[in-house]
Amino acid sequence: MAEQDQDILILYHPNDKTHQEAISKQLKIPLRKMPSTLALQGDKAELKKTIALGQIVLVLVSDDFLSKSMDLAIDQFLFDKRKANKLHLVPVLLEDCPFEFTDFNDLIPENTAPLANSDNPNRLIKQLIISLIREKADILDRLSKAAPVADIGSDSVGINPIAQGFYKLNYLTQKDEIKQYRRKLGFRFQPVNLFLLRGTSKCGHELMIQSFVNTQGFEVDVKAFPLDVYYPNEKNIWPLVRDTLAFDRSERPEPRNIAQKIIDKLKVTNIVLQFNNIHVDRMANLKAINYFWHELSKFIKEATVKPEHYFFIFINDRKNKDPYSVSDFLPTDNQAAFEPFVQLLSPISPVQQNDLMDWIDKLREDSNLEIKKLSRILEQKVVDIIPDNESKVYMLDLIHKVLQVTHLDAQVGTIEKITDLWQEE
Repeated sequence: MAEQDQDILILYHPNDKTHQEAISKQLKIPLRKMPSTLALQGDKAELKKTIALGQIVLVLVSDDFLSKSMDLAIDQFLFDKRKANKLHLVPVLLEDCPFEFTDFNDLIPENTAPLANSDNPNRLIKQLIISLIREKADILDRLSKAAPVADIGSDSVGINPIAQGFYKLNYLTQKDEIKQYRRKLGFRFQPVNLFLLRGTSKCGHELMIQSFVNTQGFEVDVKAFPLDVYYPNEKNIWPLVRDTLAFDRSERPEPRNIAQKIIDKLKVTNIVLQFNNIHVDRMANLKAINYFWHELSKFIKEATVKPEHYFFIFINDRKNKDPYSVSDFLPTDNQAAFEPFVQLLSPISPVQQNDLMDWIDKLREDSNLEIKKLSRILEQKVVDIIPDNESKVYMLDLIHKVLQVTHLDAQVGTIEKITDLWQEE
């Protein structure tokens, strides 16, 4: 594969590939290598990531390109990057098309002849390339020295504060139920606490759990146990938990030995263990989980030195098709001793417009300047995210919409990693 020029990127619609190839062929001569090219197709976030790597972007403007670009909001992304001094745009008019109704109108001179209308399109391409090559060094020098415009989509914005802001959105019902649970237990948690968390694959279970942890303000080690991968039973559940918690495997995998390691760790920090995808084999998984948490509770109760911290079990059901009752999590004997420590949280609801507006109000009060800046932008975009009070948007879709309207959607992978949403299925 030929080495490509990373400074120049040709962005085009797949239907205009012939023009792209003609321009690339002529550019290869002065560049001594092929320019980078990108067809306007596929995933929007991936397109934006690639576009952001280019410094000089040749945009092949046609009816097809404008139509597709508007659907993907790529033209807005291009001009936002240009405004932030992140790239230099060079539009190439391929055919008569209504570019006057777009931001390209300011860059394409009046009475510009489209390539399709020319008797000698190669001559026009040559003139374009000569001008571009002459200016290339100055363009790259200007971009390197330009002070970036401070806007929410620029690289100067801290991504971590934006991710942290999502912890304040939604899950108020679930967090309040946990607060009431703690209040019933004398304003404290028990050594082992079990919560059932229900919703859909788009509800952001991991985000809710991290939001709960942030609310408590304590240190915690959060681990995920994928039930669809491990297929636990009463025989192997303890060794699998040991491996999930990254404990030493040198000792025999007896429940008492593993429980002691848990107790030792609870002397220094809290532990959250998520059992994900219980719906895969609900009855078998319930049986294994119950065996584990009943035995762990007994071992902790019998311990000579009680741990100072808490063990939290979150069971994540992302299908929410089958009903549950507290009795599903109790042993056949001594149910009264375990019943107070089981909490069936309300299913996670989609976000409504009023919820979004309340969240924006919270962001406005945040001490972080980037969060405040985010709130100001979102105030103008509420209807774009959730059209009205009758509309409902699931959490993961909402996050993508928020990133889209703030032009941060190229950072979606970073946001998902920070908030642990990458664990959602």
